[in-house]
Amino acid sequence: MNNIDAEKAVLSVLISKPNSYFEVLDLFDPSHFSLEFHKFIAESIQKIHAEGTKLDVVTLLNEVNKIKDIAKYIATGETVPSALMSIASDFTTSGNLQKHLLILRQNAIRTKQMLLGHELLEKAKDASKDVLDNNEWLIQKAGELTELENISEFESNKEVVNRLIKKHEQLASGEIEQGIYTGLEDFDRVYSFRGSEFTVIAARPAMGKTAFAMQIAEDAARNQGKKVAVFSMEMSKDQLLTRLIAMRSGESAEQLNKGKINNISAYQRACSEMYTDDLIIYDMKNKISHIRNLRLEAKKLKAKEGLDMVVIDYIQLMEGSGKSREQIIADISRNCKLISTELDIPVIGLSQLSRQVEQRPDKRPQLSDLRESGAIEQDADGVIFLYRPEYYGITEDANGISQHGMAYALIGKNRNGRTGDIPLRFMGRSTVFYGVNEPTPF
Repeated sequence: MNNIDAEKAVLSVLISKPNSYFEVLDLFDPSHFSLEFHKFIAESIQKIHAEGTKLDVVTLLNEVNKIKDIAKYIATGETVPSALMSIASDFTTSGNLQKHLLILRQNAIRTKQMLLGHELLEKAKDASKDVLDNNEWLIQKAGELTELENISEFESNKEVVNRLIKKHEQLASGEIEQGIYTGLEDFDRVYSFRGSEFTVIAARPAMGKTAFAMQIAEDAARNQGKKVAVFSMEMSKDQLLTRLIAMRSGESAEQLNKGKINNISAYQRACSEMYTDDLIIYDMKNKISHIRNLRLEAKKLKAKEGLDMVVIDYIQLMEGSGKSREQIIADISRNCKLISTELDIPVIGLSQLSRQVEQRPDKRPQLSDLRESGAIEQDADGVIFLYRPEYYGITEDANGISQHGMAYALIGKNRNGRTGDIPLRFMGRSTVFYGVNEPTPF
């Protein structure tokens, strides 16, 4: 079936059986129609339903006639009423409606791909254009094409409930896991990183957010058999692996960078543990780091090798689409959430906090401190703040308890659980977090 026949088939069903429109909302898009007259009819159908008006030939004809010079778009030379009735009378069955809409969508994507290829060729031939600018443009356009793929199929309540019953039974039996854990028992009792969830770990500089995220990633890969991808915008792969070796060996990362090793056997063991292929580090520093590029890379990795978790360090250093800084951050945040839902994996995004934190006497962060966009708070399923009072010279809490070596994971938002403060300890020498009731790791 060619595109024109598919367009007629779709419109005839939507006119003859108006309620079928609501069964294909996710697939129906007037821009997918190639004939202008068909496109105008599709837009009119969409508008009538949006306004809550009953759709029939009379209301549709009335809406179509509002379009200026509509008759000139009818290739057959018929009048508007005649052309509309001709399409409506072609109705046979609604059984293939979804199939016909998929044909339109496929052809729309194919057309966009051809236009994109032609435009890229013209840009590549223009010597005045910077090749990196061309790459940025291509990444953005590829992301727009990817958006066309996102179609969610309708599920009835019965289908969803039955799926949930099976999932809950599997969770109860241990057949599937409740999420990815940190290895920190006190923390894991309150929070885990689940599929389709986007978690933000936020802090001011020097609180240890990269160390905390890498500790989670490393434990997931080494102890839980998970495939984890870390996209680093700030630190190089060498720097991150040095951090991990220090975490696992108890050595000082600072001393390792000077070639000084205290415990050679612990160092060698830690190095051998880093040979794993389950922890993949993408060094994005000084490279094109557009969020849509990252999203495509995650999809590719999931399809080829499998992928259980993504860590992004950090959000504000990524590039996104938008005219203002707020719009760019909102685009990045939204795509982080889309990665988690599309791939059904947890995504951890690190975020800087505004200096507003340091204006408070106790220096404790809160949701309003998320920098540059409320979209991060809105999109995130969970927000975890890291807070080390000792860094600010706070040696005791309000009850006189020493804060030496203390760190706190403050769960400021948890869409699927409780919030609260989780006390931890932090060993600055090796940038390791551990539980308050656990012995010193080294």
